[in-house]
Amino acid sequence: MASNDFDNRWGTDTDGEIPIELLEHDAAIAGQAVSYEPTDPDAFRVMVRELAIAREDYTFLDLGSGKGRVVLLAAQAGFGRVVGIEASPLLHHTACTNLRVWAQAGHGTRHIDLRSEDAAGADIPPGPCVVYLFNPFRERAMSRLLRQIRRSLQHVPRDLWLLYYNPQARHLLESSDCLARVTVGRGFQQGDYEIWRSHAAFRGE
Repeated sequence: MASNDFDNRWGTDTDGEIPIELLEHDAAIAGQAVSYEPTDPDAFRVMVRELAIAREDYTFLDLGSGKGRVVLLAAQAGFGRVVGIEASPLLHHTACTNLRVWAQAGHGTRHIDLRSEDAAGADIPPGPCVVYLFNPFRERAMSRLLRQIRRSLQHVPRDLWLLYYNPQARHLLESSDCLARVTVGRGFQQGDYEIWRSHAAFRGE
């Protein structure tokens, strides 16, 4: 499916690239943010198929959720709860509009939660979780997020997967003691992807 085919089918507005200077970020966040680009739906579906889980038992957390395309794709994929967190007021407003359009098309939305806040400092859901990143921010913010994930897994050991598309800060994950790389996918137009999973000790095993 071409990127804009998703919008043509559902009447949403998730396509198009937006430069960082137009995203209206708070000054404290702007230096770690990146421009907006939506995830290719086909690439997302390939990544999700790699997960050996019962999706209905997992919360899907999209950090840097933009206009909400991946949030809607995750809901479509059958995750029990879907949360999108986006720091840009402009993108968050568009995502909320897209969610209303999605609901008008007959989709259930009660399990979907869109939040306007700093994704790098977001609380990680306490149950089984899949975290999605499409290169949402720069290294300093990524380091903050990984500290959040580690603290969360220490507090509540559990199964956590991380889908990292276009992994520009993969070296930070490579030094993590709470996550292990499961697989790498190559050949996508927007970059490679990597899938990471919480270590056994951080799953309470």
